[in-house]
Amino acid sequence: MVSAVSMNRVDSPTTDICGLPISMLLPNEVTDEITRRVEQGIGTRMVTLNVEGLARSKRNPEYAEWMRSADMIVPDGMPIVWAINRRKLRKITRVTGVDLTADLLRRVDPNLIGIIGGKNPTLALEKLDAPVGLRVLVNAAILTPSDQVFDDLAEQFAGRRLLFIALGIPKQDIFAMELQKRMPNAVIIPNGGTFEMLGGMVKRAPIWMQSVGLEWLFRLCNEPRRLWRRILVDYWGGIFTLITDRKV
Repeated sequence: MVSAVSMNRVDSPTTDICGLPISMLLPNEVTDEITRRVEQGIGTRMVTLNVEGLARSKRNPEYAEWMRSADMIVPDGMPIVWAINRRKLRKITRVTGVDLTADLLRRVDPNLIGIIGGKNPTLALEKLDAPVGLRVLVNAAILTPSDQVFDDLAEQFAGRRLLFIALGIPKQDIFAMELQKRMPNAVIIPNGGTFEMLGGMVKRAPIWMQSVGLEWLFRLCNEPRRLWRRILVDYWGGIFTLITDRKV
């Protein structure tokens, strides 16, 4: 079982949502904190939480424990933001994995960045006009989790202090957990299909749909065959989990 307490947990206000300590930092504050940690070599494992993740944590206690043991959990989902703001502790806004990744790619020394997975991360980097420099990229979608694979990746990415893992849930979380053990000075952020969105391979919902919590509908309309079960089962399962959370 994973320890639920991290020595490097971000020291910032949090609130409990469905048993998970969610940060109440604003997006620019999150970017500043992560940038500082990268520069200072403070190892950090981050979770960008949406309602699908909530649903999975409800079904899978081990997955919930993985998330609780993270150093920072931010709300990447409007229903989670609404649940937090109902408590009137501090007015927060959504911290999306896509925007956070874009900001960090622009701000962090590219020689400190590593990317594992994603269909074509280089396209996203080109569209962002990210700073030119050495950057380790690898498509690891076919990698099977094993000690040898984790050891090899840690060696390949040695010296990198910001590591994005775009392998999908739950695989990317397993990689993040294991690489954190082997790369204690790195900030590790699992970020799913972020690079596909940044590269324009997957359309992103209009801002107005994001702001009113209808991003799920946009995604379902654009990729019904691939996402129907994930949206209709996991998304609404997460909403039910939020509704039944006594603290919300």
